[in-house]
Amino acid sequence: TKAASLEISRYDTDKNKVESLKVEKSGGIWALPSHGGYPADAQDSLKDAAGSLLGVNALGLATEFPEEHHLFGVLDPTQKVDDSKKKDVGMLVIIRDGKGDDLARLIIGKAVKDPPGQRFVRIAEGSTFTDKVYVAKIDTEKLPTEFNKWIERDLLKLNPNDIKRLTLMDYSVLKEDGGYLAEKRMEAAVSWDTLSAVWNLDRFQLFTRGVPRDAALGDGEELNKQKLDDMKTALDDLKIEDVRRKPAGAGDNDPKLMQQMVKLGFIPAKDRLYSTNGEIHVDLLDGVRYILRFGDIAGVQAGSDGKKLNRFLMVNAELTDDVLHPPMLEPEPAGPTVPPATPPTTPPAAEEPAKSNGGACQD
Repeated sequence: TKAASLEISRYDTDKNKVESLKVEKSGGIWALPSHGGYPADAQDSLKDAAGSLLGVNALGLATEFPEEHHLFGVLDPTQKVDDSKKKDVGMLVIIRDGKGDDLARLIIGKAVKDPPGQRFVRIAEGSTFTDKVYVAKIDTEKLPTEFNKWIERDLLKLNPNDIKRLTLMDYSVLKEDGGYLAEKRMEAAVSWDTLSAVWNLDRFQLFTRGVPRDAALGDGEELNKQKLDDMKTALDDLKIEDVRRKPAGAGDNDPKLMQQMVKLGFIPAKDRLYSTNGEIHVDLLDGVRYILRFGDIAGVQAGSDGKKLNRFLMVNAELTDDVLHPPMLEPEPAGPTVPPATPPTTPPAAEEPAKSNGGACQD
């Protein structure tokens, strides 16, 4: 429960370099500083990792001679080693508390042949590793070094049944006068009719030298429902393999920023951002729109034997136009007419009777 960060370093023989992964809690949020501060779904994973090292006992001493460390695969990955011994580099694991103090620092080496589940291990006393190599039972499955095991991999987290409309944009991007210009070829919008369970073609435009013209399906042509259904499923199945922080720059005209974006397959053109492999707009029933821009190839998917490729993908989210319009306010209905109040009337004062002088004569 005291664990606040975990750092794992190991030597990747395929890439011929040390790969590091770090997850830490910062400002109440779990993040991966080794991957641009991407949010991590890591609290349970970090507890499992720390818990896997609780109560680990030394089952035996393998050696205490440093010249034999390579035999047990416990060479420090942060130290320079000969090429012939790179395969003998171990996995460095450091767990720290919220103050940055080490809770555990060890190098996990090769597996012991018999019995299974045991590993050769070197531990640190303070910040220095001892020469002794122990045998201990450690579950390395709870210490994953793959980035995608520390995050929520479901990219859009949508329900295919919530997709209302798809807009497909096909274009190419040309370099012109030191900048980039998009040459549009086709734009089509299709919507899903839930009641009839059919796709409808809402808009279909073809472009000639940038000028759009409305087109339509020919006689005997219809939308390929199976392909569109497969696209909905594919959007739901999008999984994150890795992330890159979007390059930061001073502005759209920053040459360094443009060079970095183009390298990933995203083109800051004169009018807006384009991508080298087109884009799709996905409108959902709740008014959210995802804009997916497909960039260049980013390597081969692990475990696919080279048959499946990863691709850079930039995603933006916005609200659709139909939820952005302000509501039309109607005047309140007139109520019953109330006559104006009349002030109360005061009856006139009665005149006093004339006084009698008793009939006396007046001079």
